[in-house]
Amino acid sequence: MRRSLVLLTLLSAIIQAADPVALVSGYDPSVRTFTLTAAGVLQPLATSPIGANPSFLAVAADGRMVYACSEVSPGRVLACTFDRGTGTLVTRGQVGSGGAGPCHLAIHPGGRWLLVAHYGDGRVAALPIGGDGLTGEPVSVVDAGVNAHMALPDAGGTTVLVPCKGSDRLVGYLFSPADGSLAPATSVATAPGAGPRHVVRGSDPSRAWLVNELANTVQPLRIASDGSLQLGEAVSTLPTDWSRRNTAGGIVLSSDGRQLVVSNRGHDSLALFDLDEAGVPHPAGHVQVGAKPRHIAVSPDGRHILVACQDGNRVDVLGQVAGTWVVIGGVQVPRPAYVGFAP
Repeated sequence: MRRSLVLLTLLSAIIQAADPVALVSGYDPSVRTFTLTAAGVLQPLATSPIGANPSFLAVAADGRMVYACSEVSPGRVLACTFDRGTGTLVTRGQVGSGGAGPCHLAIHPGGRWLLVAHYGDGRVAALPIGGDGLTGEPVSVVDAGVNAHMALPDAGGTTVLVPCKGSDRLVGYLFSPADGSLAPATSVATAPGAGPRHVVRGSDPSRAWLVNELANTVQPLRIASDGSLQLGEAVSTLPTDWSRRNTAGGIVLSSDGRQLVVSNRGHDSLALFDLDEAGVPHPAGHVQVGAKPRHIAVSPDGRHILVACQDGNRVDVLGQVAGTWVVIGGVQVPRPAYVGFAP
């Protein structure tokens, strides 16, 4: 009997270790970590105070470091060690981010650079990552446009896309992993007042999709071999009978690459879009979630979607019931702006 209990305990530990770890942060000094069970339950791991307004995170590929943009002016980047087993983060260093109001950061595929977009002054900065995982001061800073909202490298790490909400432009840069330099390469304009916010890339390097915050639209993006950009027809994120205020927020691609998910802040929903073979999005309905859904993350197995509902002070968990996404649970979290998974 005792041997059976030991085996069951070991089996339970193995199953729990396999559960993905979610990280949640925002306009509270702490990062909160949870395991996500196969049933879609978020189980608390740790609450780690790391610094002011860690509104967006990036996790290193080996899972040992987490970087946070401290959304203050002048901005800061926080470098934290991460213990996946306990879910604890400890701030080991911080440097200036290279601009005002950093709102997004991404780790270059090579792991040696951190790219930071600044909403406050529209700058994009490249910070070196040392062998110890800590970041150095910015070595390259460019003025991308008004309200730069994201700096997203491609899988090869040679180009970076930057949506500039206030300039109504999506700007493309060439990136040099040798010295961290950013060179303007191309740009494309959205409709006036559209407010391009975030872009998500597909597995096909020629395809991506842009969400426009103020126009509440999604547009397919074609990326030519020479790096030039072409936007397709804009599709609304809202139902036809909605006339009240709304701003589109996050955008993710499903794990099978067949569906886009976009958050609506005001309508307080996730808009679903099926993608045809050409990558054109077709409206596929809405799922109501908590107040002001901002960032979205798809679980590693594709079975769940997590939504940071900033004004609802919660993270909603969605699962599929009879082939339809529905809210199946969630946890209370103060003012979450970001949710993501550790490798």
